[in-house]
Amino acid sequence: MQDRLRDVGRWLAVNGEAIYGTVRIVQWGVEIQSVLTMVFSQTPFPLLPELVDEKSGLDLRFTRTAEAFYIIALRLPVSPILRVPAQLPVLKGDRITLLGSRHGESLAWTYDGHRVLEIAIPPPARAKHQPAYVFRVALSF
Repeated sequence: MQDRLRDVGRWLAVNGEAIYGTVRIVQWGVEIQSVLTMVFSQTPFPLLPELVDEKSGLDLRFTRTAEAFYIIALRLPVSPILRVPAQLPVLKGDRITLLGSRHGESLAWTYDGHRVLEIAIPPPARAKHQPAYVFRVALSF
């Protein structure tokens, strides 16, 4: 039991910004224009609280602050690309990082504007087992 608590503490020391002082994203399916309107009006993003697909192994949670939103992957996909099939407030110029990665380097990503965000997962991160992996999307608005 103590080991598990220590593991959680170590994980929170690295990834706590995705938990503390955040709001869980609670609604799904609004057009990106409505999302941006809500961002600027300081109301919660209208997105899904979780995205689970047993077939692909996708198991994601979402939180947000005024400056960023977080994609929490409870497991990584087999492929080196994390595909998030959701409408997200991601714009050209936003910076995506993996919390706990060396030097906070930006990750390569693409987004078609309303369907699938694809994030390249660096090989060192794939080699490191964690209870969850947190991707931070720093909003550029």
